[in-house]
This record gives sequence, C-alpha cells and structure tokens, in this order.
Amino acid sequence: TGMALYTYVPSKSELVDLMYDRALAELPTHYDRTAGWRAAVTEWARTYWEFLLRHPWVLQVSSARPVLGPNEFATMETLVKLFDGMNVPAAVLKHIVGTLTSFVSGTARTVAETRQAPIATGMSEDDWWYARSAALTETAPDFAERYPAVVRMEADSQTQHDDSMPYLERESLETFTAGLGFLLDGIEAAITRAVKTAEADRGTR
Repeated sequence: TGMALYTYVPSKSELVDLMYDRALAELPTHYDRTAGWRAAVTEWARTYWEFLLRHPWVLQVSSARPVLGPNEFATMETLVKLFDGMNVPAAVLKHIVGTLTSFVSGTARTVAETRQAPIATGMSEDDWWYARSAALTETAPDFAERYPAVVRMEADSQTQHDDSMPYLERESLETFTAGLGFLLDGIEAAITRAVKTAEADRGTR
C-alpha cells in the first residue's frame, strides 16, 4: 500500500527528496565540448529543460534548501565542468551556474503550469484568453492608450505560428530559445571581462 512506504521513510518530505535525487540520475553526466562551451551548455540547458517537463513535480522541490543528494551534486558537477579550462574566477562561475539553473527551471515551470491549468480550472487556454479579452475590452476600453508600449510590442511581434501548441507553451518555448541565446551572450562577455581582470591583477603583483 501507499502507506507501507512510511515503514522505510519517516515522512512524505523525505520520500520526495529520495524521489527527486533518484530522478536526477536520468540526466547525462558528460557533454561533448568539441564544438565549444556554448554548444555544450546549450545542449545541457535543453536536456535539463526537457527533463523538468517530463517530471514537472520536480519543480516543486525547494531550491532554497536543496536535497544535497549524490545525484543533485552530480548534476551541478556536470554543469560546472563545462567551463573547465576557461580560467573563470570561482565567484563568477558560481553566479553563472546559479543563473543558468534558475533560467531553465523558470521557463520550464511556466510550461508545466500551462499544461496543468486546464486540468485544475476546467477551462481551456483559448476559453481563458477569450474571457479575459472580453473583460479587458469592457473594463479598460482605453487599454491601448494606457499601455501603448505593451500593445506595440505585442502587435509588432506577431508571426505565423503552429496553432497545435497552446499559446503560452509556444511563447515559453520561444522565450527559452531566445533567452538562452541572450544569456549565453552575456555569460560570454562576463567571462571575457572576468578573465582579463584576473590576468591584469596577476600582472600587477
């Protein structure tokens, strides 16, 4: 029975921790860096994103108080090693790892919530948006005048899409793809700057 599990673990909290660390064992512990660190990190991010969407319950495990299991450490070790040999200062590398992990989990969480919403509310995504659009038109007829930058951004960003995917899920996928590129650009610039600063500091000693 389900309750028989508690012969082996004291509570649901410990059970979820064990499940979480076991699930992390699915993730690869090696990525090919032949094509450079950016390609390897991109592959890591996509693999981790897909893992989170296969197991959306993992997103409910607190990152503020990590499980500290062996597979959780192996997951972090894998990401950190993608920057081996680049002379990235430890403090900068720590921020890079945290930023990448937060970005991937944040965008995956939006997709997971999008998929769960129709089940939880009994309302399809299209029905939800139609209802809100009608309410906005009624309660804020001057919406375009009040929020012109938002309206302009939405209007100018409209392109042909595959309607087989829910709107928010599609938007989240596009945000993940584009955002990862922006993030890697920033990381590349930060690494270059940090390495030059470190080399300059060594040169003045």
